[in-house]
Amino acid sequence: MDPLLAQSYFKLFMNYDTRNIAVLDQIKAALLQNQMSTFRSDALLCVLSLFDQMIVQPYQDRLSQGNLSSPNSTVVLTAQNLDAQVMDSFYELVKTTNNNKRESLASSHDVIKAIDAAWGTISTYLLWG
Repeated sequence: MDPLLAQSYFKLFMNYDTRNIAVLDQIKAALLQNQMSTFRSDALLCVLSLFDQMIVQPYQDRLSQGNLSSPNSTVVLTAQNLDAQVMDSFYELVKTTNNNKRESLASSHDVIKAIDAAWGTISTYLLWG
């Protein structure tokens, strides 16, 4: 990756506003800890923004209206257990990305492919079908 482009992605990642949401702060810290061994800067931003905008924000909004369950699962999502479920799905994604990455550091494309590869497991944490 072009070094200036990598710097731009990293700056976007570092300046990403987690709005003091504990689970997003935890994800961001974990990504920073893994940046030298697992993720390129574009992948850091990809993971953080996907978890924020596709999971945390919508689920927090939905769970403010009550618990979420599925007839196909014994899991019941609540405002109290959402963070744990999010982190379980995050760690599964990190593990799958690390196992499947094509180069020494995973790209955002590797992250997308890992989501697909881990879908069967990740989907159970958040009641996706």
